[in-house]
Amino acid sequence: MENQAPVFEEVYKDYLARLQSADIAAIARQWNLSFNNKHICIPLLGRTYTAGPEGVALAGETPQAATRPPHITCVTLFQYLLRNPKNPSPAKSWVCFRDFADAAPFVGGFYDTVEKRLAKDFAGLMDALLPAAKKLGAKPWTDNDAPKCDAAFKIEAMPGLFMAVAANDADELFPASGHVFFAQNAHEFLDMESLAMLGMILVARLKNFNSRY
Repeated sequence: MENQAPVFEEVYKDYLARLQSADIAAIARQWNLSFNNKHICIPLLGRTYTAGPEGVALAGETPQAATRPPHITCVTLFQYLLRNPKNPSPAKSWVCFRDFADAAPFVGGFYDTVEKRLAKDFAGLMDALLPAAKKLGAKPWTDNDAPKCDAAFKIEAMPGLFMAVAANDADELFPASGHVFFAQNAHEFLDMESLAMLGMILVARLKNFNSRY
């Protein structure tokens, strides 16, 4: 387990208490996920985790503090289970993070830790972006709504929650850039802070699939 302030442990325990009343079995049925009466198996950007009132762990491991996934991964999974919409709105379009109604407090951090980092990590390496994304289960973004760019993909980050990425390499006029989009209903699955965390997990795994995130 990563070294972290005591408050993180308090947050973790609070989430476990809140999950006691969550209908995890119904979520498993809704998204056709494995459930063993205690824990649900949730795919998250190329990895599968078990989550439930006893804790979070990589699939195949026993929930325990020594092997617990990073805090942002745990919180993202907890939020998904607690907020999961029974009837999500149609995902008819892609939106930028800043376009969500409650995103304002997190917009600056999202740019710095997600989009700016994505551009930095793949500047001069755009040919490597799509192969890295495919390791996470992504597909090339080639639909009519795809922006013109050097590399683009879309991915089901968690069951029902879709993301897309468009990136351009540096040229003589502009620096490298990366843009992360969400399906317009993404806010129904995660709060804004957790959506930002999901973006951080994405760019970390794109750079290194074996990242601790």
